[in-house]
Amino acid sequence: MVETGAAAISIDEPTNLAKAVEAARGKVVVIGNVNTSLFFLSSKDQMEKAIKNCIDIAASNSGFILASGCEVPGVAPPENVQWFMDAAREYGRYK
Repeated sequence: MVETGAAAISIDEPTNLAKAVEAARGKVVVIGNVNTSLFFLSSKDQMEKAIKNCIDIAASNSGFILASGCEVPGVAPPENVQWFMDAAREYGRYK
């Protein structure tokens, strides 16, 4: 995927984020990979942990863009989406 010439690639949660960032470094931006089930099955703490993990793995010098691994499920409660946004703002500032 990195060699296609795309400016960015979006990866889903089953993809190893560390390997994807390493393969893409300097070539393409990686977007993802927060598990979409967290948007309707998780606690606020679980969502924060997943986001912090993605940022810790990928944000440093990679052009990483934090996002859900795929589309946010339509059954996701709005407050869970807000948890994602709040944690992204909180942890994304430090990288």
